[in-house]
Amino acid sequence: MQDRPSRTALVWRLGVCSILLGALGLMPRSATGDAPQPVHIVVGYQPYYAGAWSAVVVKERELWKKYLPPGSTVDWEVGLQGSVITNNMLGGKFQMGYVGDMPAIVATTKRSQADIRILSVTSFNNQQCDLFVVRPDAPEFKTPLDAIKWMDGKKVAVPKGSCTERFAQEVFKRANVRPAEYLNESIEVITTNLRAGNLDAAVFWEPNVTHVGQIVGNKTARLVSTGADWDQHDTGVILVTKDFLDANRAAVVGMLKADIDAQQFIVSGYPKNACDVAGYAVSDTTGYEKKEMWYALYGKPPGGDPKAHAVRFQAHLVLDEPVRAFLKSASDFLQNANIIGSPMPGDAIVEDPLRDAMRELKVKAPLGETQTHLASEYPCG
Repeated sequence: MQDRPSRTALVWRLGVCSILLGALGLMPRSATGDAPQPVHIVVGYQPYYAGAWSAVVVKERELWKKYLPPGSTVDWEVGLQGSVITNNMLGGKFQMGYVGDMPAIVATTKRSQADIRILSVTSFNNQQCDLFVVRPDAPEFKTPLDAIKWMDGKKVAVPKGSCTERFAQEVFKRANVRPAEYLNESIEVITTNLRAGNLDAAVFWEPNVTHVGQIVGNKTARLVSTGADWDQHDTGVILVTKDFLDANRAAVVGMLKADIDAQQFIVSGYPKNACDVAGYAVSDTTGYEKKEMWYALYGKPPGGDPKAHAVRFQAHLVLDEPVRAFLKSASDFLQNANIIGSPMPGDAIVEDPLRDAMRELKVKAPLGETQTHLASEYPCG
């Protein structure tokens, strides 16, 4: 009779079989933690900031369902400004957030409240957050510099602590301009005051600038200069709480994959995708027209420096050297303005989840940028 295999040999053979089955994807996962478990994520997003509209696409097309475990849920909470979203993340109410660069940097310095990290870039542009408007009856200016100099001694509003304030302060410094009144106002208050004729100028972001503009908006303001005229950029980023990332890394990678899909959708398939994006933005906001939403991402702003490379929306995705240098300068601005007491931490950026998402989807950054069109070329009917 053939000898029975020893216990050691049996264990060894079972181990080899397990490895082979696992490699083939046939090994049943245990109920003790290997199987993907459903997650619940609360995401703060800004449908009133076009530079972060990939969130709108992820939400409306339910792209997250492709990449999260079955049974997972995602709640989307609107924030009119990034600071509203970061405050909720610091308070433990949101796990992820789509915000502009300035509130993101501030949030990363609040380690005593919560550890918040930057995961990826939703856009890297110079015509989304960096926008100067003037009242409709302001003079016709020959150059962007003339428009900025006209603001000297005038009444100007900006949402302070935002990407627009960094831009406004930098340009005013270069042009040696000092407004008589430099007001801290939210986008809703700025929009109301422009309509009432209570402001000479303002600095804020899309789609709000298009909404008040003369091209397709309500004609209560006129766009006179963008970041392209001054070689100034703006960006949107995705944030995550470190606790959630550590406990749910696969889910975070899944959400980043959904965002990659969304950014690809925004910069491809024109005009159908553009019209869909505009429709999604209308459904997530109040008081905006579809043509305004289209123009905020795909419309060509008037005037400006003809030599400048204008970028309406770039699906940049990665936190490469240009983005890191930009964030460093923004952090310096915040620290010099005493808005933060210390610079953005050196470990504020976490790159591995995005690298995994990009590798699994086989994509390279940047994913592309939107091409701009005249208002008369509106394709959405």
